[in-house]
Amino acid sequence: MSNTSGVAHAPAIAVATAVLAVLAAIGSLVSNKSASQALAAKNQAILVRTEAADAYNSYEAHVIRERIYEAAQASNPSLAGAALERLATIAREEQSAAKPYLERAEAQEQLAGAANERSEQYARAHDTYDVAVTLVEIAIAIVSVSALTSSLYLIGLGGFCAAAGVAVFVYEFARGSMP
Repeated sequence: MSNTSGVAHAPAIAVATAVLAVLAAIGSLVSNKSASQALAAKNQAILVRTEAADAYNSYEAHVIRERIYEAAQASNPSLAGAALERLATIAREEQSAAKPYLERAEAQEQLAGAANERSEQYARAHDTYDVAVTLVEIAIAIVSVSALTSSLYLIGLGGFCAAAGVAVFVYEFARGSMP
């Protein structure tokens, strides 16, 4: 191909490169947002899991105290009836007090699991957006080289890479990975 043909396409190539650069910038922004959301969701999962551990610890403390009062009652049959009844009452109170902590811990574990799943979804979206951005950046490089070489084949290859990058981005966006 002659140089005059390349010169004639130079303004179009410059505009195409600028458009591709804008698309890459937008893709990078969306990709970084997905990464930030993945980290935020992972942090939320960690915090909720810590709350679940606290609730489990409280549950276990009540169960241990219940067992201690039951053991004291069983190991001291010679105690007066009122004392034995008092130990049994305290053991029942500990058993009742433990149940809400167990329920809270189980609920917190479910919330932590959901937050962890959201984190993984955002991380997968981030990876897919990064692929899209990379394809568009490759297209920028190829189209830029095509301006120097006046090669229509390189323009076509750059267009293909750009179209593939946009398609990957649109696919991920359509999956609803953006909040």
